[in-house]
Amino acid sequence: MRVLVLEGDRAPTEEVTRRLSAAEHEVISADTREGAKSFLRALEPHLLILVAMPFQAWHPELLGELRAWEHTPYIVAITDPDPANLVTLLEAGADACCAYPLAAGLLEAQVLALGRRALAPVPEGPIPEIVTVRELTVDNARYQVSYAGTRLALTPAEFRILACLARRPGRVVATETLSSEALGSSTGGKQVKDVLRVHVRRIRNKIREAGGSTDYVWNIRGVGYMLERRATPNRSGRRRLVEGAGVEDDRLEAP
Repeated sequence: MRVLVLEGDRAPTEEVTRRLSAAEHEVISADTREGAKSFLRALEPHLLILVAMPFQAWHPELLGELRAWEHTPYIVAITDPDPANLVTLLEAGADACCAYPLAAGLLEAQVLALGRRALAPVPEGPIPEIVTVRELTVDNARYQVSYAGTRLALTPAEFRILACLARRPGRVVATETLSSEALGSSTGGKQVKDVLRVHVRRIRNKIREAGGSTDYVWNIRGVGYMLERRATPNRSGRRRLVEGAGVEDDRLEAP
C-alpha cells in the first residue's frame, strides 16, 4: 500500500517509517504541509500518516482541508498521549489516532484496517471500448494495444493482463483478480503468480521496444499490479519532497 508520512519529531517519524517499511508498504515522506499536499495531488497515496508531534495548530486545519478534497486518503494521526489532542485530530478528520510512544502492533493494526477499505474493490462499470493511459492505448474492441501509435505484438494473455489493468488505471489490481480475469485461474497459487510475473515482464519489454519507458506497470509487493497514470522521473531512494525541491520517485518492484 502507498503511504504518505508527513513528518514531525525525528524519533516518532523514524519509528513510523521503520514499521511501515518492515510491513513492505511503499513509503513516501514529506516534511512540510505544502509538500504533503503536492504528493497527495501527484501520487494519490492510499493512506496519510500525520506525525503531529509537536502538536501544531495547522494540523487540524490541514485535516479539515483534506476532507474537502475529492480523493482524500485514509488518515492516521500520531500524537502525544494528551486526550485533548487525540480528540481534536479525530474531530478534524483523522480516521484513527495513535498516542506516542506507540503500543506494540497498534499502528500496524490501524494501517491494516484502513488498508482493507482503501484497497477494497470498486464496483466495475461496463468495459470501455478504448482506454488511453499516457501514450499507451488499449483497444478492447479490436483486441489491440499501441504505444504512441506503434502497435504492440502482445499474446492473448498479455493483452488480457494489460486490459485488466487499463480498466483500473492508477489502482492496484490484486494478483488473484488478474489471475482470474486474465489467466482463467481461480487458485492464485505460486505457479500462477510466477506465470503472471513472466507475462508482466514481457509486457514491459514490449513497451520499451516501442520507445516507451518501464514505468507503466508496477508490482506492489504482496498485493498486485498497477498501471501507473503518471510518469516517474527516477527511482533512486525513498521518495521525498522537500520544500523548493523536486520529486525523487521510486516504485516497488519496478522493471
